[in-house]
Amino acid sequence: MKSNKPRAKRPTPKKVTAQPTAAYGFVHGVWGGIAIAVLGIVVGQAILYGPSLIGEKILLPLDLLAMPGTYLPLNEQYKNIIPQDATQ
Repeated sequence: MKSNKPRAKRPTPKKVTAQPTAAYGFVHGVWGGIAIAVLGIVVGQAILYGPSLIGEKILLPLDLLAMPGTYLPLNEQYKNIIPQDATQ
């Protein structure tokens, strides 16, 4: 026996927009990560070496090499060199 009820209509399928493939997302993420890493390195180096590059600070105090037993021989020529203390 058949029923006289009208049949329910099936819902129409929704159109799906194209999604980026997994390979595209991976490459995009890798390049973004590399860009952030390089930017961090450049900013860090600018903060560290910036004062030295503009002449505000000397990062390698060569007068410390004149301390006894460090680098220079103990002669009369080098005995008058007095290392400076940068913390004072």
